[in-house]
Amino acid sequence: MAITASTLTTVCIFFPILFVKGVTKIFFAEFAIVVVILMFASLFSALTLTPMLSSVLMPAEEKRKQSRFFNKTEQMFNALSCWYLANTVMDIDTPNLAFCLSNILFH
Repeated sequence: MAITASTLTTVCIFFPILFVKGVTKIFFAEFAIVVVILMFASLFSALTLTPMLSSVLMPAEEKRKQSRFFNKTEQMFNALSCWYLANTVMDIDTPNLAFCLSNILFH
């Protein structure tokens, strides 16, 4: 659903360029055609070819070896997520702090 919405949004932006007149059409008409065609080709691939190929190429019950780095990173992420969710005050303070710091840095 999200892929279809994203594709149609992009197509709705570029397709009307074909109806513009004058020099703008001369410069951008081919580009609009190419973008629209490629977006629909990408949508077709995402909805049909990718699921089919993943079902063929990925075995159902394959255990993947994971590196120690990945395991440590996952453990750290889980611990940090649990801590963050346990401290509900941080839900409010973190965005406010980020906003204040961005104002200080960019002014």
